[in-house]
Amino acid sequence: MLAALFERKTGGLDPVQFLYDRLLSHLGFNSAHLALWTRDVRGKPQIAGGAYFDARAWANYGKLWLRRGVLDGQTLLSPTTMNLAVTYDNLAFKGYGFTWWLNLPTGTTYNPGVDQIPVDGPRRRHADRHQRPDRHVHGRRHGQTTLYVIPSLGLVVVRFGHGVGSSFSDHTLLGKIIGVP
Repeated sequence: MLAALFERKTGGLDPVQFLYDRLLSHLGFNSAHLALWTRDVRGKPQIAGGAYFDARAWANYGKLWLRRGVLDGQTLLSPTTMNLAVTYDNLAFKGYGFTWWLNLPTGTTYNPGVDQIPVDGPRRRHADRHQRPDRHVHGRRHGQTTLYVIPSLGLVVVRFGHGVGSSFSDHTLLGKIIGVP
């Protein structure tokens, strides 16, 4: 839906090519990364979760978030938009901003009978928030690949996890990295 909306608003531009031209190419991504983007039978990109990148590419994207959208003195992402992405008050689900899972209590916006979110996702954060750095965000794609950005520690963590099943815990991993049980 997002890809179709983008194409309509831009007169048919491919959203993935647009992202590459305006942002990803500046972060060291190459055309091989574009070829790996998941597309439907009509060739339309799956924007939410369709990107297949290597660990270095994900880390470079995370570093851009640490640097508030600035790379080599050039503003690639608006700091205002970046702030909105991680502070947006999503009334439907408080644990999610614009494209980022947030380290915020979800209150009554999570319903386990209806909502499907990652096992270690925001529904658990209310109980263990004290164990994680404030204001960290993370992005996920299918296959359990996770990008953590922790500005307070100047830290970016990329975890690939396709096929690890339910025995793996992002919560445990993050706790070991930052030294918190």
